Amino acid sequence: MLESVVALMGGLLLSALMVLIGSCIVGSIVAALLAVSGGS
Repeated sequence: MLESVVALMGGLLLSALMVLIGSCIVGSIVAALLAVSGGS
């Protein structure tokens, strides 16, 4: 029981971390595109 809870929490933490990293990457790409299109 406890092991399944720990595994579930670990999976949720890992997925949340992946979403956070992905949103940071997408945000930086969008910011760079906006800077390039705005500068030119």
